[in-house]
Amino acid sequence: MRQQASAPAPTAMASRTAQARRVAAGWPSMAELPAHRTLLPWLERHPDFDAEFEADLADLFMLIDSVVAASDGAGSGSAGPE
Repeated sequence: MRQQASAPAPTAMASRTAQARRVAAGWPSMAELPAHRTLLPWLERHPDFDAEFEADLADLFMLIDSVVAASDGAGSGSAGPE
C-alpha cells in the first residue's frame, strides 16, 4: 500500500518567507506584477476611519429616504403597516 504525502507542518510553512511561498505555489514574482507596483501608493495609505464612517452614515440615510419615498408612493397596495 502506498503512503500519501503529508502536508508540511504548520511551523515549517510559517517559517518560509512570502517570496518562498509564492515561488513554491508557482505564482509570479513581484517583479512580474507591474500593476501591484503601480497601485502600491494607494494600497499603503491608511484610511480615514472618521470620513469612512460619515460616508457610510450618509449612504444609510439615503437608503432609508429612498425606502420611505418608495413606500409613500406605493399607495394602498403596500405591504407595510398603515
